[in-house]
Amino acid sequence: MKSNFSVSFKCLLAFALALGSTTWPGLMALDRLAVVVDRTTRYSAGTGEASEVIRWLDARKDAHQRTLALGTLTIRHRCKRERDSSRTPAIQPLSHHGVPGDKITITNDLPGCASETWTFAWTGDGQDAYWKQTSYGWRA
Repeated sequence: MKSNFSVSFKCLLAFALALGSTTWPGLMALDRLAVVVDRTTRYSAGTGEASEVIRWLDARKDAHQRTLALGTLTIRHRCKRERDSSRTPAIQPLSHHGVPGDKITITNDLPGCASETWTFAWTGDGQDAYWKQTSYGWRA
């Protein structure tokens, strides 16, 4: 399992230094900034993790069904949280819950350049919220 976890800290720091060096109110603006967590994880077919991804995908009732055999699965989970939020950003790539603005993209890549991609966004509010498929792509 390879994992790439990145937070846009360098951009945030540069922004903070630029604002702070010009105006005092600029420093107060930092309290309203958001943190974006973007995590990409890859799993090979036949692993327990790949099976979990397929179960998660199959549990989405309105999602397109897989048409290709299982290959390498790439999961990208992107979430945005206010800097002062009491909730920390979710870093589990296949959460059953989220907040508006969260996105999950799953790509199933097979050798020979065939792939399928699903993108989901957390939609709704309260008990009616769910992962809604926002796009699907297939290529050979």
